[in-house]
Amino acid sequence: MVIAAGALLPTQAGMNYKLSQVVNSHILAALISFIVGTVGLAAYFFVFDFKTLSIQNMGSGPWWLWLGGLC
Repeated sequence: MVIAAGALLPTQAGMNYKLSQVVNSHILAALISFIVGTVGLAAYFFVFDFKTLSIQNMGSGPWWLWLGGLC
């Protein structure tokens, strides 16, 4: 799995670059990439990992933990 992820990294960069040419915007291409990734990750979560959802624990950490996605 690590090898596949490493091989896909440059492929993703090339696909995102080509998408930015098609939509004529690097920012829009990044937004599309993040939206597609979010939908895929949400689908994976709801199919395979939904049983681990714990709403009670979501507010237990410091507020700045929620900003990790911006990094």
